[in-house]
This record gives sequence, structure tokens and C-alpha cells, in this order.
Amino acid sequence: MHKYHIQIILIVLFSLVSLSYSWAQIADLDQAEKLEAQMPNQDYENKMLTYQQLIRFYHKNSLDKSFLLSEQMLAEAKNAKDILNQAEALNYIGSSYIRKGDFEKAKGIHLEAYLLYQKINHISGLASQLGNLGVISEFTGKLPEAIGFYQEALRMYKKNHDFKNISFIHNNIGIVYQTMGLFEPALKHQKQAFKIKKELNDTSGMASTLNNIGVLFESLKEDFESALFYYYQSLSLFESVYNELQIGTLNNNIGLIYLKQEKLDKAEIYLNKAFLIRGSIGDLFGQACTQLNIAQLKMKQNKIDKALKLSHQCLDVFLMSNSILKIAETYQILSQLYEIKNDYKNALQNQINYALFKDSLLNESNQKIIHEMQARFDSETNLQKLQLLEKDNILINKQIIYDRRIIFGIIITILLVGLIVFFYVRQHQLRLKHRHLVVEQKFFRAQMNPHFIFNALSSIQSFVLENDTETGSKYITRFARMMRKILDYSSKEFISLSDEIDLLKEYVAFQQLRFNHSFELVVDFDENIEKDLIGVPPMIIQPFVENAIEHGIREIDNGLISIRIMERNGQISVEILDNGIGYNQSQHQLYSQNHYSKAISITNERLRLFSKNNKHILPVKILDLSDFSSLSGTKVIIELPTKNI
Repeated sequence: MHKYHIQIILIVLFSLVSLSYSWAQIADLDQAEKLEAQMPNQDYENKMLTYQQLIRFYHKNSLDKSFLLSEQMLAEAKNAKDILNQAEALNYIGSSYIRKGDFEKAKGIHLEAYLLYQKINHISGLASQLGNLGVISEFTGKLPEAIGFYQEALRMYKKNHDFKNISFIHNNIGIVYQTMGLFEPALKHQKQAFKIKKELNDTSGMASTLNNIGVLFESLKEDFESALFYYYQSLSLFESVYNELQIGTLNNNIGLIYLKQEKLDKAEIYLNKAFLIRGSIGDLFGQACTQLNIAQLKMKQNKIDKALKLSHQCLDVFLMSNSILKIAETYQILSQLYEIKNDYKNALQNQINYALFKDSLLNESNQKIIHEMQARFDSETNLQKLQLLEKDNILINKQIIYDRRIIFGIIITILLVGLIVFFYVRQHQLRLKHRHLVVEQKFFRAQMNPHFIFNALSSIQSFVLENDTETGSKYITRFARMMRKILDYSSKEFISLSDEIDLLKEYVAFQQLRFNHSFELVVDFDENIEKDLIGVPPMIIQPFVENAIEHGIREIDNGLISIRIMERNGQISVEILDNGIGYNQSQHQLYSQNHYSKAISITNERLRLFSKNNKHILPVKILDLSDFSSLSGTKVIIELPTKNI
């Protein structure tokens, strides 16, 4: 996907910056042809310099011509037994193979060049080959290996105070971090590269870095406007130095941004332009990258068959070059296209292929473990080990082992903390549930206290003894029904409000029997309360009514208990009003008798537990009417926990 942007790595190939010579750049094709015509009359040294000038020029504008001149330069350098220029020519040839997407050949050529530079202890040349090997590793998805090559090249360039190539190294390391999805370190390296290039007044270098920064904002931040800002700056600079290679790259990148923004007309203009430029200079790999973007454009334009054809052509190029990144991307696009055509068999197969190549890439990059950073040269000379790379490999492995230990330590700590929190919360919930059950059990035992049962049965017995068997039988039936309901409701967390009031009325009927009907009960509902659909905890009102009877109105005649049930702010509010002796006096009597209401305290505890479980405070207010009026009596206000049933 856009995240990788392999084409931008071509900007920072080291093969064109490793030279120990300096010369004026060729301005245009006419100047290049005139310079080439002068070569037969030049001596060997000047001819080598001219070769390099021409190769640098054509490398940007005609890859085939650049490759041909590099082969000629190599042949003449071999005849002259000139090791340095042989290495330089191999450097250019390897760079051309990278551009063509033939990474296996490119790797062999750059390793051969490395050996030649090693023979003459050419530090800058050695560093350039390590840089190119890093590019190849990056293209083929071996990201930890790429970083190893780049870091060793950076060390060598710093030793030579080669600031230009130091900036190129920073560019490439930034690109690897970008591929790994690490925005901050990637941006840091790109900014370091830009600072150096600006100090050197390197127009092409600044343009390259601006392009890389644009890719960062596009791929990792999806900040398309910032990406376009950097791309257009980069394109302007490359046009000022007539670098067709990078002009093609920038047109491709800008076209891809417009594609993501669904600005398909603009995307088509820039992508087609990039395709033509890359094809004209022989940049086959870059052309295939642009063609894959055009395939995505065709998919958005609903030209599915055309998109399939273009994608399969791209896949052939990427398979030949063994570019894991682009192979994976192509398989993903093919899967999407076949799914649109309802060809699920091919869609599934391409998705499987995508997953295989994607996993292969991520396993290497995310593990960040370089098992072996040692290369053997496949050439006519004896194979030698890259001792400098071995040293760097050891350092990197030590750092990776250290990092892994830290990561494992953090993971174990997080797991332990998570387990502790889980068990703590679990234990707390179990304790809360247990406490709730204990309170419920205490409550129901309090409701069925021996005094109430004894008094109720004694009242029934008196009817029987007085030969009022009909009334006695009636109350025995009511008593049995009430006890059955109490036992029934004891296992439920909520019952309907109508059931709660019916049970309360059964209870009050027995209390009226005890006190010879010396008091009355009145229950009043608001009109908007649907008492059959609202659930409340069982026997939540009864303790307060019992308290009103036992400690409020039992000592007076014509007692009255009035219960009003209303809705306030989405809550059910219950007001219990009696005309007894009043709360203050009743509390004084209880205190003097060293007595307190267990039922009320247990009910308060039940309400407190409901408040804790439901994150809602359920207050109970008990008021003495004499405190704010001329009346006597007590008023209790309860906010009930409710649920729909």
C-alpha cells in the first residue's frame, strides 16, 4: 500500500554519490552527445571522468544508455587494470539493476564492487556499497538487515566527514522507519538529512528529502494536504535541475494523493504523466509501481477488467524482482478486484497470497532480529566475510536482546497488574454479593419475627374460641396466602409495585385485627404510574408501615396511615404519613426502653446496597410533623430503586 512507497528509495541510491571526483553537471542531451563525441580523442584519465559524467546524466534520463556506458567503462578499466574505476563502473551497473528491479544481480554486482574497494581501502566506496546493499535489503523486505548496512555506512561516512552522503544515509534510515510505521524517528532522520543538504546548497538532495517527508505525512499521518505541500516543493526543485527520474516519482506521488482524495481526474493526469516519464527513461520497476496505482484508479472508475489486466502485468514485474512489499500490495488489490467481480475463488486465493507475503515482511521487520548480517561474494574471487558487518551485527544483537528483555519485563508487569486488579474486583464483587444476601436473609427473618406470627395466630384463635369460625377461617386463609407470598418473594430481587402494595395490605389487615381496627390505611397512586410494569424490591415499604403502627398510632384512637406513591424525575417516591405521637417522641420512648427497630436498620442497609450497585443514591427522610406544622405525626419519604418488568 501507500505506506511503503518503494519508488522513493531510488532517490537516495548511493551508486551516484560515492565518487572521489568532482565535475560540472551536464545540462542537457545536446551537451551529453557533444561530450561523448570527444571521448575517442581523450586520454585514459579524462575518458574515465567523461564516462562518469555521462553515466550520471543518463542514469536520470535513459537507463539503457547509462547501463551501456557503464559496461564500456568497466571493460576499459579492466584492460588498464584500474581497480578504482572498475569498482566505480560496477557501482553504476549495480545501480542500474536495482532500477530494473533485478535485485539478485544487483546484490552480486555491489558485493563484487565492495571487494575491489576493500583491496584499495577506499572508505567512501566501501560505504557506498554498504548503502546500496541496504537499499536491496529494503526492497526485498529485510528491514533489520537494511538498518545494519545503513548504520555501518553512516559510521564510515562520519569518519570521512562526508556530509553529503551522511545526509543520504539519514534519508534511507528514515525510509526504513517509515516502512516500519514509526513516524517520529522517520521524521527525525529526514529533518537531519534536509538540514545538511540545505547547508551544502544541494538542490537535488533537498528535493529528495522534501519528497520523503511528503511520503511520511501521506503514509503514516494520512495528512494529505501537508504531503501535497512537500511534494509540490520537491517537484519544483527537481524540475529546476531537469531530473526526469525524480520528476516521474513526484508526479506518481502527487497522483496517488489525488487518488486517495477521490479526485480521479487530477489523479489520472499525474499518474499517466509519471507512467510515460518512467517508461521513457527505462525505469521498469518505477513504471510498474505507477501502473499499479493506475490499476487502483481504474478500479475506482469501475473499469474492473482493465484494472485486473494492469495488476497482473505489474505482478509479473514484481515477482521477477522479488519485491515482497509490492508483491503483497498487488495481491491485495487483485483480491479486491476479483471480489467486486463476485469471483470469490480467485479473490480468496489472492487474499491468501497477500497474507503470506505480508506476514513474511512483518515477521522480519517487527522481530527486529538480525540473525546473520554476513554476505558471501558470488564471484570469480575467493569469498570473504564482511568483518565490519559482523562487528555491527554483534552490537545490534546485544541491543535487540536488551530491548527484548525490557519488553518482556513490561509485558509481565502489565499481566501481573491486570491479574491483581481482576482478582481484587472479583473478590470485591463476591463480598458485596455475599453481604447483600446476608442482609436479605436478615430482612426476611425480621419480617417473620415470632411476635408477629404469635400475635396473628392469637387473633385467629380468638375468633375460633368465640365460635366465629367463618372469620377465623377467612383470616387463616389470608395468613397462609400472605406467608406463601413472603416466601415466594424472598427469592426475587424485584417484584411489581402492585404485588408489593397487595402484600402490604395483607400485612396491615392482620395488624388491624390485632388492634380492633383502631386505624385505617389509605394508598394513593399518581395517575401516570403503571404499577404492574414497575418493579421494586420486595417488602421495602412494610418496615416503615410497621414502625408507624408499633411506635406511632397504637396508643391513639382513629389512627390513620396514608401512603402516597408518585413519580419524581424518573424515580418512584413513596410518602408514608401517620397521625401518631410523632417521630421525636417515639424515638425518646425507644431510647428510654433501650430498644431500636431492627427492621428499619436492615431496610436502610438494603437501600444502601442498592445505591452502591446502581450508582444512584436512595435517601430515606424521616420528619416529625410538629417540627414544621401544628399537626402531630411522622412523615417518611423513600426513593425506591426500580426496574421495568
